[in-house]
Amino acid sequence: MASTMAKRGDTVAWSFEQAPDEAYLGFSMASIFTAIGLYLTGHRDRALMVGTLGTAFAMTGLLIKLLGTSRGLAAR
Repeated sequence: MASTMAKRGDTVAWSFEQAPDEAYLGFSMASIFTAIGLYLTGHRDRALMVGTLGTAFAMTGLLIKLLGTSRGLAAR
């Protein structure tokens, strides 16, 4: 069971590392603009939820950029 979870975690980490940096920026901006649209149409609670996702996307991209790839860290 533990080895299955470790393999799954490696797969998820690998997929995050393969995404280009622009993808995280694009997801972040799309989240912000979607939140603005929801807010202007009166869906204020939904806008707050969607707006917070922009920060999560930006921070995920930043952390991956700062920490590097798992293969690079394993070689050190």
